[in-house]
Amino acid sequence: MKKAALFFIFASFLLALQWDQVFKNYGARIRTLHWINSGAFVYQREGKFYRYDVNSRSSVELSDLARSFQEKFDRKFNLRFFLGEGPLLLFPAGKSTYIYDTTSGEWKEVKAKGRLILSPDRTMAAFSQGGNLKLVVLKTGEVRTLTRDGGEEVFYGKTDWVYCEELELCRGIWWSADSRKLLFLKFDETQVKSYPILDFIPLYGEIYQEKYPKAGENNPKVSIGITDIFGKETKWIPYEDEYLARAGWIDSDRIYFITLNRAQNHLKLWIYRVSTGERNLALEEKWPTWLNITDNFLFYRDKLIWGSERDGHMHLYLYKLKGLKLKLSRQITKGNWEVTRLYGTDGKRIYFQSNLSSPPERKIYLSSFRGKIKCLTRREGTHRAVFSPNYRYFVDFYSDVLTPTQVYVVRTTGGKRLLDKGRDIADLGLRYPEISAVDLDGREYYTMTIKPPDFSPQKQYPVVVYVYGGPHAQVVRRAWMGSFGLFHQYLASRGFIVTSIDNRGSYGRGKKWEDWIYKNFGRHELEDQLLWVSHLKNLSFVDPQRIGIWGWSYGGFMTLTAMLKGKGTYKVGVAVAPVTDWKYYDTIYTERYMLTPRENPDGYKNSSPVNFASLLQGKLLIIHGTSDDNVHFQNTVAMIKALLDAKKKFEVMIYPRQRHGISAYRKDVLRRVAEFFLSNL
Repeated sequence: MKKAALFFIFASFLLALQWDQVFKNYGARIRTLHWINSGAFVYQREGKFYRYDVNSRSSVELSDLARSFQEKFDRKFNLRFFLGEGPLLLFPAGKSTYIYDTTSGEWKEVKAKGRLILSPDRTMAAFSQGGNLKLVVLKTGEVRTLTRDGGEEVFYGKTDWVYCEELELCRGIWWSADSRKLLFLKFDETQVKSYPILDFIPLYGEIYQEKYPKAGENNPKVSIGITDIFGKETKWIPYEDEYLARAGWIDSDRIYFITLNRAQNHLKLWIYRVSTGERNLALEEKWPTWLNITDNFLFYRDKLIWGSERDGHMHLYLYKLKGLKLKLSRQITKGNWEVTRLYGTDGKRIYFQSNLSSPPERKIYLSSFRGKIKCLTRREGTHRAVFSPNYRYFVDFYSDVLTPTQVYVVRTTGGKRLLDKGRDIADLGLRYPEISAVDLDGREYYTMTIKPPDFSPQKQYPVVVYVYGGPHAQVVRRAWMGSFGLFHQYLASRGFIVTSIDNRGSYGRGKKWEDWIYKNFGRHELEDQLLWVSHLKNLSFVDPQRIGIWGWSYGGFMTLTAMLKGKGTYKVGVAVAPVTDWKYYDTIYTERYMLTPRENPDGYKNSSPVNFASLLQGKLLIIHGTSDDNVHFQNTVAMIKALLDAKKKFEVMIYPRQRHGISAYRKDVLRRVAEFFLSNL
């Protein structure tokens, strides 16, 4: 009996995930991928470039790409990143962009720093440099400057931090289909206050001033311009709302743009005719709380496919377009599920990603315009597609909780071929997480739990809860989670039960499920987290006195909220890069859910951990990077002061020159999280 027990302990140790294994990349090694035509795509794998042909179903290394580059420019080919525009590959590098024509095999260097936006006829490229909008003729290399007054505070052809981060609008240039006109954005940040980010390392320190509109403060002023590249006067399109959320061309004479009021609960889709200057409010969306802005829409010929949550779930609607007006034809998809991403249409069918099978999953579907749906990827887990221009093929990036990302080339009419399998993880001794739908207080929640490899229901185990908890995100997903997922497996191999629950406010369950958090961050999220812990405490194998919690960003905020308002439920907590006072966070994100501090003072007060420092119970570790340009380090400084004033004991770890992801020291961060739980839980 003793020999058997000793053998079991030894075998368990051998199967336990080792620390260095947490940070290895086990998924597919394919990174950038671009269809150059409907029958072939180019992809990058471990620094090399390959062309895949769908007819021969084979890959060929583009060895001539490096050779021809070296012959053309008389220097070593060390380009590691590319963008695609039709048959052209663009390699940004330093102050130049190198363009490779996959059809002719020719190279061209363009002296331009910044992302080039190629014209549809591939003869020109527009870009933003030094705050100004510029144009380069690819054949001659001639550069023309289209604006002259751009700089650091006023700039053209690009967006600022808050628009890119929170509205996911990261480009500011669009070509008309005839390659004659440019639609572009102008940002004026002169009224936006700067936040100083201090680098402590130089002798006297250095300050980087970041334009960052905090909740209730001034936003950038955004203008929409249209210019004829052959020298005609720029037209400016008027609009009255706070935010410009989207813009683009319908055809060579009509553009669309989407605006939002500051509360982000009233959306307007405008259509503008360039030749006459006519403008029409073609579509409106309203919601009592807020509207989620997505890219789930597209104009196609005389139609608009439009994604809306008007029935409580993100679904697709078909509109007829005539002139500047839209008329609703029908709702295309419907049901208690979400269209999570619209890929496009071939004119007969619409292709999209959805969680139709279950909230933790993502699969690829097609639908007729009448709503007849077919699943193209039946394997359980998460699928992400990159479609060919004619939609006959797509590259499927597939993963599951214990299946690192695999890449397949799929024919939409049936059949697939493996392109990259990733690495084998069989020898890691991982335990498959239990993903369940549970009923708590009359509501259904999705949970994920990892038990130790030698789990016995006769023993009691400490529990670590991993939390995010914020809007438009899910923790419980059937997808490969990389180093975070492996880190939780590591904790499980050291004797912890690691678990998560997607509380109210999380994504994937419909708009009303998200709306619970409106005007009061943390309240209902914590209620749900506590419901889950209460459920766990009733299980015989859970030690009710040893419950810990940790999270990053919004999860850091939730960790602090749990440690301060959880009434001693959690013995140990680790908060990484947490928001501690919501008045410190940016306008677009915070006001979407909380309104402004002036409109909702009680909500800000009750949602901010700095106001509840005296309630701390248990062991707390706060981790933050000093150069965080997203959740500013001031959040942690304010929390430190509040805890000191309340005479509470806590620990802090700071990482110099690190931003929100603390990428240079990620391994050290997770090591400290593990050690804190091992020492105190």
